[in-house]
Amino acid sequence: MNTRRTKCSLCEREIWYPHAQCIFHSGVSKSVEEFTDAFLEELERVNRSDTIKKFSCRSFIFPDNLQLENLFFSKDTSFDNASFGQNVSFSKTKFVGETSFRNTRFLGKISCNRTHFVGPSFWYGRFEDDAFFDNVYFENGSYFGNSRDNTYFGGRTSFRDARFARKIAFENIRFAQVTDFLRADFLGSARFNSVEFSQEASLHLTHFLEEASFLNITHKKTLYLSSMFFEKPARFHNIDFNNVLLKKSNLEEVEFLSCTWPIIQNRKAVFDEAEIYDKVKPNRNLEAETTLGLEAKFVEVGHIYKRLQMNFEKYKSYAEAGDFYVGTMEMRRKIIACKGNMLWRWLRQNLLSLEGWYRNISKYGQSYFRTLIWMSLIFTLFAIFYLLTGFRNEPNEQQMHPTIINYEISELFRKDIRTLSADYTEALVISMFVFTFQRNMPYKLSIESQIISVLEATLSASLLALFLLAIRRKFKR
Repeated sequence: MNTRRTKCSLCEREIWYPHAQCIFHSGVSKSVEEFTDAFLEELERVNRSDTIKKFSCRSFIFPDNLQLENLFFSKDTSFDNASFGQNVSFSKTKFVGETSFRNTRFLGKISCNRTHFVGPSFWYGRFEDDAFFDNVYFENGSYFGNSRDNTYFGGRTSFRDARFARKIAFENIRFAQVTDFLRADFLGSARFNSVEFSQEASLHLTHFLEEASFLNITHKKTLYLSSMFFEKPARFHNIDFNNVLLKKSNLEEVEFLSCTWPIIQNRKAVFDEAEIYDKVKPNRNLEAETTLGLEAKFVEVGHIYKRLQMNFEKYKSYAEAGDFYVGTMEMRRKIIACKGNMLWRWLRQNLLSLEGWYRNISKYGQSYFRTLIWMSLIFTLFAIFYLLTGFRNEPNEQQMHPTIINYEISELFRKDIRTLSADYTEALVISMFVFTFQRNMPYKLSIESQIISVLEATLSASLLALFLLAIRRKFKR
């Protein structure tokens, strides 16, 4: 004998007549008012019960424009496999027990402003539209994905001013639109693993009290890791820092492993510096560049390089530390030439400053090869000066009478090549004696040549010091 079923096949609640399931599991279009009344009644029953340990909303089909605000969930709550329609709000709702949204689908916008969650998990979750978790307090561990599944955020996603009380894990997640963690506080350990940001993303002004790790982060647009503060060591592993801004973040305690950096003038750099050049390039006049506050920007980037230099020296990565030291010095060189027209700025940067010459001669003590070129140039150039200022041979066993050598500039181009080569060779010997600080040379210098020799000795001492410094840094690497 056939009997009409009166219980829902999924939860044993009363069916929503004349449909085959209860109002919560029925896929038939339903009134949001009727659904809300039924849901609040069910929530009140669960909250009052001493025997029910979990409020199960598993596989519920929620209607559009659902407002579940200012509610209180006293038990563990499961929304696993549930489906939410367009525009659902949990704002100012408090979940006292653990909350699960595993394999839950949000078809429209979800707003959780000032919501209180306890240990929520969003494994396999799909957020098809905007998701706002602003000012949310996440108590206990919070899990947005794990190492085995993928969670998807299809719209704008915001965790502005959110507080994560304990462990938080964002793993295997794709953020398809703009993502914002502005001023979020991470009070426990934080893990961002295999996260993809398809549009701009910001962790600006975030605060990490415990260990933090960022592993295998990919981004297609600008990633703002600026003004981040780490109380304890953090780790960045396998991240491309092209299009990543780092200004005002404390990077001294961050360990960088297998990371890719922008390349500027054959050195590892930061995108903050490249961004300055991109913004300045179309604005070549003084007024436009002053408006951009170039000096302040160069100072700011210089601080980034200094922190990175200290960081890599701490972890004994001296090659990278050297690149970031060059970046620090480059910012100092550019700071002194932020005013004036293009010609004056070029002269200040390259010829009329100690920083400019330090760069030209030895790449700030990093290139022994460049210093060696300058040493060779000084050695050969001063030999010509000795030809022009004059010297004479001291008598010896082979040569009884001294020979005076003193050229006019025009003679350099008219003299017989053999004679000129022989005289220049002697001038090179003098230059070598002076360059290597030898005293007993077999030549008598004129007053002018003696003055030239003092200048050469001074330059050679400076170049030798820079050469030894570069060699030391090379072996240190």
